Amino acid sequence: MHVQVEQDYSLGFPLYRLVFKPRNFGAVQMTNWGTTALARFGKSKSTANYYAALPSTVQLSADGMVKTDWTYCPKCYDSRIDTSPEGLRLAASRARNFGSTSQSFYGTVDTNAKRPHELLTGPAARRAAAAMGKRLQGFSDKRRQSKTANVAYQKYMSDYKRGLPESKMKVGNCRTENSASVGDIKSKRRAVRINRAAIKCRSRVLNEFDINAYRTRLPAIKSKETQLFAASFGLNRGEILSPEQVQRNAEKMVRAARSLAEGFRSEVSEQRDRNRKSRERSRRERASREAIFRSANKTNQDFQRQQRDVGTQQVDPSTGRVTTRSQRAAEAKRAAEAAQRRARSKQTAKTNNQSTPQNTQSSSRSSLKFPCREVQRTAAVCRQKWTDEWVKLGKGFKNPKLDCSAEYRAESVCLSAQLKRSEKRGSTNR
Repeated sequence: MHVQVEQDYSLGFPLYRLVFKPRNFGAVQMTNWGTTALARFGKSKSTANYYAALPSTVQLSADGMVKTDWTYCPKCYDSRIDTSPEGLRLAASRARNFGSTSQSFYGTVDTNAKRPHELLTGPAARRAAAAMGKRLQGFSDKRRQSKTANVAYQKYMSDYKRGLPESKMKVGNCRTENSASVGDIKSKRRAVRINRAAIKCRSRVLNEFDINAYRTRLPAIKSKETQLFAASFGLNRGEILSPEQVQRNAEKMVRAARSLAEGFRSEVSEQRDRNRKSRERSRRERASREAIFRSANKTNQDFQRQQRDVGTQQVDPSTGRVTTRSQRAAEAKRAAEAAQRRARSKQTAKTNNQSTPQNTQSSSRSSLKFPCREVQRTAAVCRQKWTDEWVKLGKGFKNPKLDCSAEYRAESVCLSAQLKRSEKRGSTNR
């Protein structure tokens, strides 16, 4: 159902009536309506609930609408409206807000509502609206006349509140920081610094507050406030705090700063732990990726080495063992290292048993003669095989497939290392 609220502001305070436009309603349904209708709009507490008395016989007008009589109901606008200065101030405010000639809404309609307030209709409503209009006009005139006194009272109360420790703790370095970016440890550390400075500042203000001096001045403060408020009109009266209330409020402000600082300090610690765990997780993931890469790289190198070894396989006639070039190079390297170890052990034993230069020189010559014997034998065997194959192929018309480079390299490395070691020992003995 569509409902329209019409308002009349000609008497200084608005009268209203409800205009219903039933849709798909029958006459039987309209006869079930009660004596009071309620049009409710919105969910805000400040939204008006319009109550109106329904006519005894609900009938549609020529234009297909049902209209109620003009209604006077200040409490329908705001339940706090009365004849007190505060109630009149609210009435003037509501009258200005709802002072248009008509307002249309789509809202909830209850045609069987109960009346929570007194509703005046007809001539009684007009007389009450005119009386309220005169009262509001007098209220406005007196407020204009009391403007200077009102300003004096407001200034006095402002100066009084500004001198309280609670007000001093809200400015300068006493201000606290109660917000920080989520996940930003720098902003949280900044909040900790600001709140710690606020704790010091507020504690200093609290220590400087002389409760006995305030108690001594309190009667004069109350007397001055009473005098100024009596000269004012239409203002809400301020509160003069007792010394105990001032002390409690100041201590509460200090505790609030401590609570904020402690809360942000805990958040900084938690954020630091989260960042550390995140770094460790990233390090583990990076190590895992590197291990996977190394494994894949090794697999690729092994595959490439196997591909290179294809075509370099040789069969040992004596044992029938098939080896590749890389295998032969590795075996030759191991043989050279073993020979070097044996040579070092023999040299150490001989050095311990002999101390003369002649014996040292003979030991050096024997170390040059024997440590690389196995490597030299392997290289000689390979050289002989290569020569035999070369002869079979026609002495130069085609090169043998046999590759002895690994054996030759191992022999050269062994002899060079042995020679350098012997020369070093000889120079040391001299």
